[in-house]
Amino acid sequence: MAYKLEMDELNKVLAGGIREGESIHIFGPKQSGKSIFSYQLSIELMRKSRGNVLFIDTEKSFLRGFHQYWTEVFKRRFNLDFDVLEVNVERYAPVKGKRGRREKMEVLRVFESVLMDLGIKYSIDALERAVDLFLTGFELKANNADKAVYVLEISNAVKLLALLGVEGTLEGSGKQVFKVNNLIDPEFSSLAGFIKERGIKIVVLDSFGMLIKNTVSSDIANLPTRANISNQLLGRLLAITTEIDLISMVTNHASQDPSTKRLMFFGGSPVGYSFKYSFYMKRGKDQNSRILVVYRSPHLPDKSVEIELKIGNDGFRLNR
Repeated sequence: MAYKLEMDELNKVLAGGIREGESIHIFGPKQSGKSIFSYQLSIELMRKSRGNVLFIDTEKSFLRGFHQYWTEVFKRRFNLDFDVLEVNVERYAPVKGKRGRREKMEVLRVFESVLMDLGIKYSIDALERAVDLFLTGFELKANNADKAVYVLEISNAVKLLALLGVEGTLEGSGKQVFKVNNLIDPEFSSLAGFIKERGIKIVVLDSFGMLIKNTVSSDIANLPTRANISNQLLGRLLAITTEIDLISMVTNHASQDPSTKRLMFFGGSPVGYSFKYSFYMKRGKDQNSRILVVYRSPHLPDKSVEIELKIGNDGFRLNR
């Protein structure tokens, strides 16, 4: 089933509308409106699919001002009432050979007791880092609501990978290496479990580029590690998109190569070709105009379609 959108030009690009199991890559320069556009589409799709939304915020801006205005705008525009709820991640230590768990404070008290008995000096920071090594279980918690946008703030790709079933550590200070310790089928990961439990149908990751930049330094020696983490993260996210019949949207940064003037988005072609659709949002001739370039669509030649948009007080509309 295809969910038709208000903007009919988009439906043509999407072969009649967006379907469950499909993914969209939206990239562009700073302040081009990628976050607003993806949030707008997610609320429209929430109304039509009757599913909830998971908004993964890597820049920690959604709950700190962004959503207050746009949430009320889109509630009115799409005639939909919903709550915006923060998702908290609780870590715990699984009990070996049993179906049980030890909470962080339990493990912390044991460590403190042993260190005190041995007369070893320690700092709270060092103690918490040591305890974290044993907290390999994750549980996502949020308040309940019939209709909701669940907001997960996470700025570290290794932590998001753990929620997607890849337990690993980033080692090294100069040259960094990502070491995988354990793999879980993405469909049985903590994040997938939360998605199924809360009736989520739309997932937005805003933004992919910032997540990787926050995690791995930009030194040339670390480019393979960036690529490794990027591939695993997108592979896992898109795997649960198809397995659980989600609609996923991922925003990304774009810039222009100063020497070649060629447009680049973070991660390059391997990232772009991970998605079924890839859109480039660029600024138009005035402050409120935008052009959505269809960089990739399975049934259209690359970069063959441009859709003129305008952004106003109620979000994006076609610029007719």
